[in-house]
Amino acid sequence: MLADQTVFTVFWGLVVVAVAALARFFRNQLLRLSKAAAKRLPEPLQSKIRRSADRRYPSWRAKAGESRTQSTLEWRIVKIREARQANYHIVGAVYLDVFVRPVATRSLDDIEYSNLEEVRDDCGGSACYVGRFLKSNFMKRSYLYTQVGGSGPLTRLLKEHLAMEETWNRGGVLKTDPTAPSAVSVHMIQPHDEYHSTFTFKGALVSLSWDKVLPALRKKSRRGGILHISGYFRTGLDNGLTWSLHQLPINLLTCIDHGRFVPDDVNAASKSLLEAFSAKAIDIYICTYPELRRLMEQGDAMVADEMTIDVALKHFSSRSLLPRVAVVRCDPEPTLLRAFVLVDREVHVVERTTSSDATQFRIGVSNAFNASLLYHLSVGDPAEDFHTSVCEAVGDALDTLRRNL
Repeated sequence: MLADQTVFTVFWGLVVVAVAALARFFRNQLLRLSKAAAKRLPEPLQSKIRRSADRRYPSWRAKAGESRTQSTLEWRIVKIREARQANYHIVGAVYLDVFVRPVATRSLDDIEYSNLEEVRDDCGGSACYVGRFLKSNFMKRSYLYTQVGGSGPLTRLLKEHLAMEETWNRGGVLKTDPTAPSAVSVHMIQPHDEYHSTFTFKGALVSLSWDKVLPALRKKSRRGGILHISGYFRTGLDNGLTWSLHQLPINLLTCIDHGRFVPDDVNAASKSLLEAFSAKAIDIYICTYPELRRLMEQGDAMVADEMTIDVALKHFSSRSLLPRVAVVRCDPEPTLLRAFVLVDREVHVVERTTSSDATQFRIGVSNAFNASLLYHLSVGDPAEDFHTSVCEAVGDALDTLRRNL
C-alpha cells in the first residue's frame, strides 16, 4: 500500500514538473493566445487584467510580442510610478579625473609654471556623477554599465575608486578592454573657479559598445525602471544604437544626455542619435542649448543666432528631429536657473531663483539636475497629467540643482 502511494506521488509530481516545463517552454505562445482571448472581453475587465498582469509579471507585454514602439511614454511613466521602487540604470562614460588648480594662465605657452596648489584624482564622468547625486540626494542606488582599461597605474586608481568609494553602484557591468588604458580627464581650474578647461583621453571608452552591456542590461531591467545614457560621444554606443534600445523592456524609460562635443569629431555618432530620435527609441533628451544646436546642425537644421530657444525647439520638433520630450537646461544666470521643456511640440518654461551665484558651477554639479529629473519622473501620482508630471519633475530638478550649487 505504501509503495503504491509512493509511486502515485512520484507519478503526479513528474506530471506537475512536466506541465510546468511545457508551460515555461511555450509561455510566449501562451501569452500571445491569452492576449488574443482577453481582447474579446469587455474593456473594463481587460483593463483590470492588464493592471494585474503588470504588477505580477512586468515583462509580459514584451513576451506577448508587444514592442517599445507600440507602448507610449505616458504608459511607461505610469508603470514606473505604480511600481513604487524604480530601478535606475546608467550606461556611459566613467573617467579617472585629475584636478589641477589654480591654472592662472589663459593661454598655453612654452614655459614651466610651479605655482600649482592642488593636484588630486577621483572617479569622474557624467555616469559617475548621476549615480552619486541619486544616492546623495535621494538615497537611490543605481546599476552602472561601463568599461575601463586593462592595465597600468591609472586603471588601478580608477578601479580602486569604483570599488571603494562609489557605494551608489549596485553592480551592473564593468567591462575591461585589455588593449587600451582607462579614460582620463584632466581639469585645469582657473583661480576662484571662474571656469575650467578639460582635456580628455577617451581610452577604453571608445570600444564600449551595446553588445558588451545589452545582455546584462536587459536582464537587470526586465521589471522596468529608468535608463540614463551619458558620455555618448566618448564611447562606441552609436553602433547599433536604435536596434539595441528597441530590444529593451517596454516598461524601461530611456533618457540621454550626450554632453559637450565637437561636431567634426562625431558625424557618424550624431546621425545614429538622430536616427534613434526618429525611431522613437529614446523617450527623453536632456541637453544645453549650444549642444542642441550643434546636434541639429548634423541633421541639416540650422537656426539664426537671434532665434529664441522656445522658437528653435518648435522648429526642430516640427521637423521630427526630437523625441516627444526634450529638456534644455539653460546657461545659469547669477540668480536664476531656467529650463525649457518640449512636450509634444508644446514648449514650457520652468524657472527657479537662487540666492547664490549660479554661474559658479562645480565640475559635475549639473548632473544633480539629471539625477533629480530621473527620480521625480519615477515618483508621484500615476494618474497625474502627462505634461504636468514632466514639467513638475523639471522644476524639482532645478530645485535640487539649486541645493547642490
